Amino acid sequence: MASEKVYGRDGPPQLRGRVEDIPLEDVPKFWGEEGLRNWHLSVPEWGGKRIRCTCGATDAFEVFTVPVTAGEDAYCSQRCDLRCTRCGDRFLLFDGNLHGWNAVIADERAALPPDYLESNAKYLQQLVCGCGGRVFSVIAEAAYDCGEGIEDIPESQWDEAYGWFNATARCCGCGELHEAANKETA
Repeated sequence: MASEKVYGRDGPPQLRGRVEDIPLEDVPKFWGEEGLRNWHLSVPEWGGKRIRCTCGATDAFEVFTVPVTAGEDAYCSQRCDLRCTRCGDRFLLFDGNLHGWNAVIADERAALPPDYLESNAKYLQQLVCGCGGRVFSVIAEAAYDCGEGIEDIPESQWDEAYGWFNATARCCGCGELHEAANKETA
């Protein structure tokens, strides 16, 4: 028997097969003790997930982001790529022009040039922690806004109908947190 499609349950499509639930013992590392106490109260439909490479690594990512100053290019967007230092796999975690409500539901990505990903990649810079660390564990959060207003959207697009995306990178050396992506997508 096939399960019924639920708005927001499966999370952003670009992360399928690359996420897992955050173990409760790791929640304070990203949100502190207060976050642990309130974890079950504040999680939206999809909530936060830990990024896991297809090789199984969760604490071995180099993080590449587009700095805010790169916004002079009309097509440049907030973007975050990850590269696993264990197996070498590199993948696009998030791009504000390709993922989320405006890009997919409002079809704004249709206006992007064919070489968009390649031209946007020239702005990527490696995240380096203040301690000099270059390896991180990463969590991603997507906020699905209660399902209101999705009646006219095909079920096939529900997983892209999130209004906000956030990714936080935690340095594996010192534990410092860094914002890797934070974008309202609707």
